[in-house]
Parts: sequence; structure tokens; C-alpha cells
Amino acid sequence: MEKRIFSWIGLVIFGGMLIQTFLQLKSSYFMEASLFIAFSAVVYAALLMLKKKNFSGYLITTGAIAAAAVIMIFLYPVILPAH
Repeated sequence: MEKRIFSWIGLVIFGGMLIQTFLQLKSSYFMEASLFIAFSAVVYAALLMLKKKNFSGYLITTGAIAAAAVIMIFLYPVILPAH
């Protein structure tokens, strides 16, 4: 039951992000946003598979992704100074 709920949640989240991308962004940003959403969906699916198999590294993997996200918040101006 839990696996199905997380699959539906992922479908709603990433489907909604894709719809929002096409409704709100300029056409020049569609490809970049779509690739980001696709990559995020693949990471979400991989984490679901790790959790499903009771992989002990699930928490470590999730923590590493969270740490990378926080680090990238501060490194973003250095990596992409034009934005």
C-alpha cells in the first residue's frame, strides 16, 4: 500500500511540475525545465526502489542529496554568475 501511495504522490508532483512548466515559462526555457523535472523524477524513482528493497543506504543517499542541495544553494552564484 505504501509503495503505491508514494508512486501516486510522485506522479502528481512531477506531472504538476511539468504542466506548470508549460503554462508559466517562456518557450526558450521548456527544454531546460523539462530535463530538470525528468532528472528529478528518475532520482525519486530510484529512491523509491531503494526504500522498497529495504536498502540500508536509503537514509545515507537521501542525506547526501539533501547536503548537496544545501551546498548548491551557496555555490549557485559562483557556478552560474549570469543568473
